[in-house]
Amino acid sequence: MQCVALGLALLAGAAVAAPYPTHGAIELVESKPVETFLDTPGMRATGDVWLDTIRTSQRTLDIGAFYFSSRPGSAMEPVLDAIRQAARRGVRVRVLIDRTFRAKYPAVVAALERVHHLALREIDLEHLTTGVMHAKYFVVDGAQVFLGSQNFDWKALTHIHEIGVRLTDPRAARTVEAIFELDWAIAGLSPRPTSVADPRVAALIARRAPADAVTAAAPVTLPFGSHSVQVALAFSPATLNPPGVDAEEPRLVAAIDAAQHEVDVQVLEYSVVAGGEVYPVIEDALRRAAVRGARVRLLVSSWSLSRRNVPWLQRLATVPGVEVRAGTLPAWSGGFVNFARVEHCKYMVVDRTLAFVGTGNWEKSYFHTTRNMSAFLTGGPFAGQLSAMFDRDWDGAYAQPVVPGATYAPPVLSRPDGI
Repeated sequence: MQCVALGLALLAGAAVAAPYPTHGAIELVESKPVETFLDTPGMRATGDVWLDTIRTSQRTLDIGAFYFSSRPGSAMEPVLDAIRQAARRGVRVRVLIDRTFRAKYPAVVAALERVHHLALREIDLEHLTTGVMHAKYFVVDGAQVFLGSQNFDWKALTHIHEIGVRLTDPRAARTVEAIFELDWAIAGLSPRPTSVADPRVAALIARRAPADAVTAAAPVTLPFGSHSVQVALAFSPATLNPPGVDAEEPRLVAAIDAAQHEVDVQVLEYSVVAGGEVYPVIEDALRRAAVRGARVRLLVSSWSLSRRNVPWLQRLATVPGVEVRAGTLPAWSGGFVNFARVEHCKYMVVDRTLAFVGTGNWEKSYFHTTRNMSAFLTGGPFAGQLSAMFDRDWDGAYAQPVVPGATYAPPVLSRPDGI
């Protein structure tokens, strides 16, 4: 009851530190952009959790990454050193990255390739599914999993608001490891496959089914402080999922459809438009929740305020029971930081009892063509952490209502003088 009581105190605005478990089976992890108030007292920072987990690896370290990026003196340098040191002390280290984005950020990857006992592969989802390898996760010793919005990027540790979760459980690790092994095997095919229908890909998918996958139908129950939380995992795209694992999109819709009182969502980008078509799946679920009487709050980042998205966000904001806000973070005093100073989180809380933490944005491609993954965690004390965080950000100075009829300048993501 202590976790619940202090969680309610945070909701009321009390300046107390919540007793967030930091070395239990479940840990919520946050990245705070410097020079902002986006920092949850008592919650460990992403860099600290990454270092703690990687440095304790003894046998295996498998990393799935969109890309790697660092700069001298940044918070990413100790993380990269920890990965190198793991390989040097005999840990089997495998790194899987997106082939397309390697060209955009080549330096760190080239350095990793020179590390003895570290294997690196690129997966070409652009030609396989028209998507990218967008998941950000790692598995340690078949026992620990980290997944979240954090890219392996120095800016994700210093200039971007991020949310992730660390799970310590062999079943959860085996489930995520099955996805890694599948993608690793696909990345090793030569010549590179250009379709999911390739017989080699189909054979790999069929063979990589985990025997005891953590799913909505078969969750794992983990301790969280003095409480228990049920955890299920889900993955995208469904066409690249082995048998026995849950697909993200239907699982997410089911969670929203179960809402009775409230649905709180924070996501970098939310879009109803996919190419030349309308993608209504998630929005229809949000509208159904509102019709049932649930309060729906959608907090997007300033990056969602593009000319394409604004009319749809404004339209959603007119639905009774739905509120839409956009968060814009202040610039850094040290200059413009390209592709940063943004709310990059991807999470949801339903009825303050079910929490969703993912790696993908809420657009069609992230569910249908792009590799992503997420955790669904059912239990009031854990979900209460995210609820408190959402309330803080929703009511904070950075979030402003998306007003129907208003005009918004498109976001500036990079500048020639930026770093």
